[in-house]
Amino acid sequence: MPLDEPLISQTPRQPWAPQPSTRSVSSATDVMADRSIVARKLQPMRATTVVGETSTWHVRGVRPSTTSTVLRPVKRIGKRVVSMPARMVAMDLPVTSADVEAAAVRIAGHVRRTPVIQHDALWLKLELLQHAGSFKSRGAFNRLLTEQAAGAIPAAGVITASGGNHGAAVAYASARLGIAAEVVIPATSPTLKRDVIARHGARVTVVDGYYDDAQGAAEQRRDETGALMIHPFDHPATVAGQGTMAREVEQQVDGIDTLVVASGGGGFTAGQAAWFADRVRIVSVEPETSQCVRAALVAGEPVDVTVTGVAADSLGARRIGQVPWAVVRRFVDEAVVVGDEDIRAAQRALWDDLRLVVEPGGAAALAAIRAGAYRPAPGERVVVAVCGSNCDPATVTGVAG
Repeated sequence: MPLDEPLISQTPRQPWAPQPSTRSVSSATDVMADRSIVARKLQPMRATTVVGETSTWHVRGVRPSTTSTVLRPVKRIGKRVVSMPARMVAMDLPVTSADVEAAAVRIAGHVRRTPVIQHDALWLKLELLQHAGSFKSRGAFNRLLTEQAAGAIPAAGVITASGGNHGAAVAYASARLGIAAEVVIPATSPTLKRDVIARHGARVTVVDGYYDDAQGAAEQRRDETGALMIHPFDHPATVAGQGTMAREVEQQVDGIDTLVVASGGGGFTAGQAAWFADRVRIVSVEPETSQCVRAALVAGEPVDVTVTGVAADSLGARRIGQVPWAVVRRFVDEAVVVGDEDIRAAQRALWDDLRLVVEPGGAAALAAIRAGAYRPAPGERVVVAVCGSNCDPATVTGVAG
């Protein structure tokens, strides 16, 4: 897409703020209760510069601060102007596009190149067709191969906590790499997900509660066995692996303007953002009942949130990870939420229109478009990640097996 604006500079300060709301927001609970608050990256009100010189972006509601020489071209999407710099490799980021590139080389031959289909005015990236039923296999293979190459996997193997999809991915990848694996999963996750993990040969331990409860139990179990902890989202190798989806989809769809992705603990979203930086608009979507990414962006730092709802097994982290946060706060442009009813409607639409059985978390990104939580501009080229399939088909089709 040709640039219609000159190169300009950006102030590298906190780029996020909540949009005005009719009520005061003093905690993560307030954020979750007020769906009208939309976290968006602050856009410049005006900016003038000569290429190679420094200037400050004047942001609505924010005083000008220090200057920077990071050169930023911009592009126009419909009536909106969106920043679009050349790929940035920042020394303070835990994951960059270079890490994603290295991950793509490392996991080649271990993961599928999943298809993209055009549906109505959208492009759907079908990550639900990935090994083990979700994008999680990308991060699992990259982390395990990295540790294996370094000789860092002990005789006890690996252990992880998961709402289901990450556990299935670790079980699948471990089986193919000859690594012993144990997965701690919360009782609130569907039985089908436990069965998928067990089918791939991992030991399954079930504990009461949600993902964070399983994480605590896994850490205790790690201390007992000496196994290596494979965190589902808070590790650079995992985030870089997830980012290979963005690299792949850029090869499949020309001129992407926006990528819409579901967020749990932030690892998947951070991976896409690490690859694209500011070249593509990244929109994070969460259930309104489990929204640690949006709450962190509004608060300006990671905060604890409550976790419930139909997608809690896959999008139910109580707090965004530190590694994802470092990337998300820099490069995610918008964070929106959808209701459980919106997610269920998106699941049904994917079945009715395309005969795809998609789990709630996997349908959340599409739900944001269908429900109007994110409204593309005319002519905006939007890719939506459909990222998970591990659910009982009867919950989608209404027909018992």
